[in-house]
Amino acid sequence: AFFAILALAALSVAMGGPLARWMYFGVPKLGQAGGFTRILSVFTFAAAMGLLVVGVIRFHWYIEEIAALFLGTGILVGILGGLRGSEISSAFNDGAKELVNTALIIGLARGILLLARDGKIIDTILHGLSGLIRGVHPVIASQAMFALQTCINFFVPSGSGQAALTMPIMAPLADLLGVSRQIAVLAFQFGDGFTNLIIPTSAVCMGILAVAKVPWQTWARWMLPLQAMLFLLGLLLLIPPFLMGWK
Repeated sequence: AFFAILALAALSVAMGGPLARWMYFGVPKLGQAGGFTRILSVFTFAAAMGLLVVGVIRFHWYIEEIAALFLGTGILVGILGGLRGSEISSAFNDGAKELVNTALIIGLARGILLLARDGKIIDTILHGLSGLIRGVHPVIASQAMFALQTCINFFVPSGSGQAALTMPIMAPLADLLGVSRQIAVLAFQFGDGFTNLIIPTSAVCMGILAVAKVPWQTWARWMLPLQAMLFLLGLLLLIPPFLMGWK
């Protein structure tokens, strides 16, 4: 069944369509490749994802190994697509440019954390935040964390950047409020995830809307009711982990 689904996915990419136009990935030459080349590229990518799962689970791969796998896969797909070395390098540079914003956020967040820690500012922040919601039930405290992370996600849509910026404060704050750190991480994941479908500061959201030629205002009107339901669902889903003693 897995290989049948994979084959259908490969064929859909090979046959074309708005969601399968390779030129949208900034490499127009890949859009000129034949159907067999596209299918082979999809299978190569799928094999790399399978190798990633095996490597992480069995061989405990981390950033270095995963980065090497993605780099090798990108080069191999470029070769299969008939790209020259200079074209592969240019495509890699274009993709790396999109990561500069995230890297800057992580770097600045680390700098802020060092200043806050060495200047004893984090302790003051924790004391102030804990004072605001002191005596509140841990479930309500976790829901407040979720709401706060949702607001922060608008200004810092990068998941890794937001984690670097907020979790050094949220984790010890959770300890003070009687909320397990696992639930605090879950609140972060909800806050970082749901609104990525609508916030205009998300490069992924705006990029996909540009590809689909859907105005953000039209998308927002359609998505707002769903976002309201997802927010309520997130509030409700933070209750069972506490009742089950998730630690």
